[in-house]
Amino acid sequence: MSAVGVTLGSTLLFFSVFTVVSAVQINITTQSGQDVTLTCRVTNNITAVEWSRANLGQKNVFLYQDGGFVPNNQHQSYKNRVALRDRGMKGGDASLILKKATTADSGTYKCRVFLRETRSWKFTIINLRVDPPDQINIKAVSGQDVTLPCRVTNNITAVEWSRAGLGQKNLFLYQDGGFVPNNQHPSYKNRVALRDRGMKGGDASLIVKKVTTADTGTYKCRVKIAETGSWKYVTINLNVSPDQMNITAESGQDVTLPCQITNKISAVVWSRADLEPKNVFLYQDGRFVPNNQHPSYKNRVALRDRQMKGGDASLILKKVTTVDSGTYKCLFEIEETRSWKNITINLSVPLDHKIIPAESGQKVTLTCRAPNNSKRVKWSRADLRDKYVLLYQDGHLNPDNQHPSFKSRLTLQDRQMKNGDVSLILKDANTADSGTYMCRVFMEETRSWKLLINNYLIVVPPGQKMNIKAESGQNVTLPCQSSNINITGVKWMRSRMEGEYVLSYQNGNFERDNQDRSFKNRVDFLDIQMTDGNMSMIVNDLTPADSGTYMCGVFMEETRSWKYISYVRLSVTDRSGPTGGSVAVIIGVSAVVLVVGFLIYKRKRRSNTHDDPEDEQPLSPQELVGD
Repeated sequence: MSAVGVTLGSTLLFFSVFTVVSAVQINITTQSGQDVTLTCRVTNNITAVEWSRANLGQKNVFLYQDGGFVPNNQHQSYKNRVALRDRGMKGGDASLILKKATTADSGTYKCRVFLRETRSWKFTIINLRVDPPDQINIKAVSGQDVTLPCRVTNNITAVEWSRAGLGQKNLFLYQDGGFVPNNQHPSYKNRVALRDRGMKGGDASLIVKKVTTADTGTYKCRVKIAETGSWKYVTINLNVSPDQMNITAESGQDVTLPCQITNKISAVVWSRADLEPKNVFLYQDGRFVPNNQHPSYKNRVALRDRQMKGGDASLILKKVTTVDSGTYKCLFEIEETRSWKNITINLSVPLDHKIIPAESGQKVTLTCRAPNNSKRVKWSRADLRDKYVLLYQDGHLNPDNQHPSFKSRLTLQDRQMKNGDVSLILKDANTADSGTYMCRVFMEETRSWKLLINNYLIVVPPGQKMNIKAESGQNVTLPCQSSNINITGVKWMRSRMEGEYVLSYQNGNFERDNQDRSFKNRVDFLDIQMTDGNMSMIVNDLTPADSGTYMCGVFMEETRSWKYISYVRLSVTDRSGPTGGSVAVIIGVSAVVLVVGFLIYKRKRRSNTHDDPEDEQPLSPQELVGD
């Protein structure tokens, strides 16, 4: 015990023997986080006061004697948290202010006052109960604006919003009639504002804009009541769940997976749950760590900003394929709080569809790109049933079950399959090679085959390819004729449409669900009945965007697959010049004379109609290909 403690204890013992001691009992209830006054008042002048609590042992809460505060034996939990309401204790006021009370402060306090006139001690007993704070739980999704509610029934003169983990910084401080920005945490600058600047009706609610997972935490609203000068607290638990960001990309593109917050990031881990190992990319201690990276992402991923300035941990994924589809998680460490947050992104790379036109005798490349670590690749065609086109495994081609029509005509573009290139080269193509070719790779993680791409190959005899030129605003007919008059399904597609179609008809109905929106209400069959196998298509009101390669396919009942029998290259230019435009069709060497004669006829007719292009009608298949 210190000298001060001994002196005061001896004095108390002396007067305990020779004086009568009186005691007063007071009950006080307050809320966690508030400042509370423990009242203790006598009518006489005070020379010393000691505040103690039953379970503190020899330590005190506060001691004042010989004209000053004595800190030597104060319990550490009360340091810088207690003070006399009136340092001069005028009028016998020895009341003690306890700042930011917590539930741990609940207990029985004793105020022991030494009176100068009577040389006696007077006791006041205070039973303090500190209730837990008002707990409000709010859930939000990353990217939303969130209101943190804080309302009292009284007029407010000041409000301070704070959050655990920000140190001495605050979110928002309003006092003396204005916002005080000096001590605001930088992550909340220009992101927070009072819902009502006038705080009418005691409304001190705070709006936080564009929250992220980094904003998850416990917030405290501390308001000062005008009438009493006291403080009231409201505690809010905010939980911001990762935004389920959805990104769709085309096969072969470079894709950026966004991950950005307002805080400084010290480490980031990109992962995908269905992989083993799961790591896509790991950056820590100022550098990329390749040790546990999944092999399919080697040399394909990089941070958008290597320094992660402004909290940018976004990842660039190069040359994506459908195998890259999945749920990615960006897990990052915030430097200030040393805590981890995450953002989730769903990446969808639809199955690639490519239309490949060719002439008989040509060498054709069927493109396909797989993950870097692929060891087994299988090419197949829909109508070949259990026979395959090509099977590559264990470092060599497997000929056992290959369809005989492809023997000695196929090879991989790169047998080393560098950068995942598993494209197929088909030599000396012929019309029988037309069909849908599927490229699959074997996924070790799931022990199953994964379809990567559909290549629609159409091979026509030499000289049978068709080029059509037209001008914007015109209507044009794309010819297609089948020898099979019992047609159950027709599909017109265009290259680079990635699975969507221009016009589709099956089982007596038009299919609208997956039609490319740019062709809606602009295309139709020349003959809806498709008499004599005529499946030609009219395209109305052309634009330059309609330029491209179109394929006409018929559904084969025997093989339950599509066979593409015609392709047309359409070139549409902007209308220019006073004479408008013509539709020119070139159909092989054998049709040159017929086409030239036809064009001369059309030109004469146009001159007789004063060059009015509105009088022109769509060209029929008979006009295009001759009788």
